[in-house]
Amino acid sequence: LAGMESVGARSAADLERQRIGTLLANSPQLLDRIPLDDGSVASSVALAPDGQHFAIATHLQNGRRKIRQYDLADGRELWTTDSSDLTHNLSVAMGAPHGRLHYSADGRRIIVGIMAQPPFAAPMTPDQISLSADDGHVLKPAQLPEGFSDIVYDEQARHAIVRWRSQPALSFPDRFQ
Repeated sequence: LAGMESVGARSAADLERQRIGTLLANSPQLLDRIPLDDGSVASSVALAPDGQHFAIATHLQNGRRKIRQYDLADGRELWTTDSSDLTHNLSVAMGAPHGRLHYSADGRRIIVGIMAQPPFAAPMTPDQISLSADDGHVLKPAQLPEGFSDIVYDEQARHAIVRWRSQPALSFPDRFQ
């Protein structure tokens, strides 16, 4: 800008100053950072619909996974749920990081799945977990078949498809409810 002004291009410098101001005013800015002191890595982040909370999915090198919810205003951790042994689908679920993480539209539930590891049988959102956004407790359908394979929730976590194998020797689930 100083160079433009030094050669007499004052109006061009003013226009460029407005462009830079508009860009800065509309760009996301880092407000704070929250270190994860246990050595875990965040694989997914979701902002609650009310803009007051956010959740992250984390994993460690040893395959342990957690879901954590924080207060957006002060960065305080509200709760943590260990989700390592909550998924059931095949061997790829064990140790795989969480994939997509999101809140239901009313903000009362958090839904998270396992990061899809190609090749993987459809659907692309296998083995999801639903948690209460209030305290992190795990929400499950009331009647789960014995030995179920996995659960896939709708966007609001009000309905679920539960899949299981009719015979343990089958590689993929062949039954659902």
